[in-house]
Amino acid sequence: MKYKKLIFDLDGTLVSDRESMKYAFCCVLKELGIAPSMDLALEWLKFDDAYWHEIESGRTVFPEYVQTKEDRRVYAQAMRFVLFFESFPISFEQAIHFNDVYCENLGMNIVPILGAEELLCFLTENYEIYIATNGPRRSA
Repeated sequence: MKYKKLIFDLDGTLVSDRESMKYAFCCVLKELGIAPSMDLALEWLKFDDAYWHEIESGRTVFPEYVQTKEDRRVYAQAMRFVLFFESFPISFEQAIHFNDVYCENLGMNIVPILGAEELLCFLTENYEIYIATNGPRRSA
């Protein structure tokens, strides 16, 4: 056998990250006192995708005070909430809090991709299975 170990990406491969993101965003809306809306959640997904593509493209200019990799992460995560809620202004500090609420709730609504569990069970007979994600990390 050529391979002994297989690595799967978690989000979008084994579980629907979109469903988790919609749920987490609705938790942010509740925190803001806004009734959860699937239309608004779908708008968030579209915005969030475009936002991260812009960040990853390298075209985003960070303020001078954003120096470290950790500063960039916090700034980028918070600013997406500031920008999305422009018509309902929130402070940068509130945006950091809403990002925390969002990240804490991402794992609360896990929706497996159809057939993923069966595939993993089948593969474990012959392979060591590893799962990786580039999603937000939370320390205990």
